Amino acid sequence: MTNLGTDAQKAVYCNTLLYLTTNDGRDWFGDGQVLIPVRLVRLNMGNYPNSIPTTPETGIIDRILIAKYSNALKAQDNEGVSYS
Repeated sequence: MTNLGTDAQKAVYCNTLLYLTTNDGRDWFGDGQVLIPVRLVRLNMGNYPNSIPTTPETGIIDRILIAKYSNALKAQDNEGVSYS
């Protein structure tokens, strides 16, 4: 995971899993327009403080949801919408 230089907007802990959401602004499409997507991170905290595993097998997710337009619902056929 990289670019976690933003504060968490929301955090939830449930059954040893920690879920975090952040904003992650940058010029995603190279068109000079800075967009602020939502980033979702899930970490398995079952072994904390000894270790926090960061492999998919342990339940980690690191997803970024981006909408190129201010109203993604108006985009045609998911134009300008990205998920990584």
